[in-house]
Amino acid sequence: MRIALKAAKKSFENGEVPIGAVLVDQGEILSIGCNACEKNASQIFHAEMVALMQIEKKELLDPVAYITHEPCLMCLSALVERGIKKIVYGAREPRWGCLGGVVDLEKKLELEVTRFVLEKDCKEIIQSFFRMRRKK
Repeated sequence: MRIALKAAKKSFENGEVPIGAVLVDQGEILSIGCNACEKNASQIFHAEMVALMQIEKKELLDPVAYITHEPCLMCLSALVERGIKKIVYGAREPRWGCLGGVVDLEKKLELEVTRFVLEKDCKEIIQSFFRMRRKK
């Protein structure tokens, strides 16, 4: 999760909503993604999607996604479609989250979910970003 937080900080520095994602398989980091929606002028470039794009052809044995913020439906669907059944996230997303925020698809999708890992740090970076944005 600390690596995902570093990716979120990179997003922050780039003027993106600071969310980071790390995909790991059998203890090996496969990819690191951070939000790049503004850069690409597309909402498809969420941190999870960026991380998934980097591993399109890799065989996965026991993958885990570490995400600083609870995934939205688009990202959760893409993770599940790619075979990722273990998800660890930091901060809850009350507006769009699909693992407890707006809905909880954990049981329906037969996922193993660990919530609120480094929650304080994950919440702080996103709250700081939006406080800064409101001041402009």
